[in-house]
Parts: sequence; C-alpha cells; structure tokens
Amino acid sequence: MGAASYSLYLLHQNLGIALIGWLGAFLNFSGRPSAVLAILTGLIAVVIAQLIYTYWESPLNQLIVGRVRAKPSACAHGIGIPGEKASGMAAGN
Repeated sequence: MGAASYSLYLLHQNLGIALIGWLGAFLNFSGRPSAVLAILTGLIAVVIAQLIYTYWESPLNQLIVGRVRAKPSACAHGIGIPGEKASGMAAGN
C-alpha cells in the first residue's frame, strides 16, 4: 500500500465525494452521517488506488525508466559535469 499512497492522495477528495454520494444513495444513508459509509468509502478508495498503481502507474514508470536508461548518457561520451575533475579514458589517463 505504501507505493500506492500517492495515487490515493491524488484521488481521495474527488473519489471520496463521489463514493459517499453513490454509496449513501445505494445504502439509503443520504443526508445522515454514518461510520459504515465512511469505512466503506475508505476501503473502496484504497482498493482503487492500489489498482491504479498496479496496472497504470507502475507499468508506465517501468517503461519510462527503461527508455531513459537505454539512452546513452553524457558521461558515457566523455562529457562530464561542469566543474568536476575529468577521470578515466576521457581525461587521458
């Protein structure tokens, strides 16, 4: 769940309001505070956040990281960071 917490953070307000409205009408709790409604809303939001992380966020992250790692870096071409002392073959050692 820890990795999916960002998805939950992004979704919780809009998803929570929608779920409370829908579940409240479905369970006939509309207009009344209910611990059952709050707990169900929280559980459903956590499940949806986990699904989004598992099937959307994580695969896209792996795809993006794979593409970034596949590109040759500036250091591989002997171009260092400005201000750093050159080392290795690029420095003529």
